[in-house]
Amino acid sequence: MAIIDVDSDAAVYCRGQRCGKLRGFITDEEKGRITNLIVELKDQPERQYILPVALTEATNDRRVYLIISGEELRTYPEFKREIIEALHEAS
Repeated sequence: MAIIDVDSDAAVYCRGQRCGKLRGFITDEEKGRITNLIVELKDQPERQYILPVALTEATNDRRVYLIISGEELRTYPEFKREIIEALHEAS
């Protein structure tokens, strides 16, 4: 597992409504693929959530479209780097 930070203005849309920004990825290094997105909320930039990449409907150069609503996004785990890294080290 690796956490890849993204310094971009890629907007994230939840069911067509802008809901945040893409801030990073979590990858499976063995399989060489992205497993999760790290999304910063538009109205609460101090909060970031971990979302399975399977929730992605479409992407382009500057946008990520999700199949969930902004309310549903908030039900996913909040991203805390130190917890993710500690879990990875313990496995």
